[in-house]
Amino acid sequence: MQRAHLVVPFLALAMPSHAQGIDPAAVQLWDVIHTSDGSVLKGVIVEEVPGTSVRIVIVGGTSIVVELAKVTRFTKELNPTFTVAPARPGADSPSAPVPRPPRVATSGLRLGFSPGLAYHTAADASTFSFTARAGYEVGLDQWGLTPGLVVDYTPDVGTYDADGVGIAAGTRAAFRASAVSPFVGFGLGVDNVGGDVSLAMHMGAGIDLLVHRRVALSGDIKYHRGWGDTYTETMSYVAFGMGVEIRL
Repeated sequence: MQRAHLVVPFLALAMPSHAQGIDPAAVQLWDVIHTSDGSVLKGVIVEEVPGTSVRIVIVGGTSIVVELAKVTRFTKELNPTFTVAPARPGADSPSAPVPRPPRVATSGLRLGFSPGLAYHTAADASTFSFTARAGYEVGLDQWGLTPGLVVDYTPDVGTYDADGVGIAAGTRAAFRASAVSPFVGFGLGVDNVGGDVSLAMHMGAGIDLLVHRRVALSGDIKYHRGWGDTYTETMSYVAFGMGVEIRL
């Protein structure tokens, strides 16, 4: 028989939950909490303090408070011991509880670094590229919205044979329903190449892979376009990058 839950003493505060009146063994679909130390808690989430903690009642009736900072992801799982009682004549048929959507997007400072390769479309040349970004993510249920600043760097670009630097204000929107989070981004700012400055924009998409509650690997593709009278080709490029995101 599989174990229904695993509890580590320092992870959470446990207490009897007779007042909750909930028996996870009678529930068809369990809430499952995965934590940073490898623990897995299975039962019914009965309370949530936004941005701080959740309370889950596990099989046996114990109530446990789990800090969100120690949660890596929320999932759902069918109760293997659940059976539907036959309906009595004239009685309402039993119905499964409505699943509660996981809330995995958390708010906090985000720092990202992505080296990659940029292909300059007009100049028909490729160069190294580097992107750094900083922003504050706002958790909106399963979505994370991150406004912030993005800095792009490409050396020896175009006919200028000069380094190109771009800085933009941008926003990322990521779907945080699991450890794999697709995202899209957009930004507006300025470029500086060889002393020339002009308006620029970028847009892109990619995927974050959560490998630790504070660290995610990322891969993305981005289109960057600068508008200048003399150097449009130098900062118009498509970039492919692989990097890391740090969540504080």
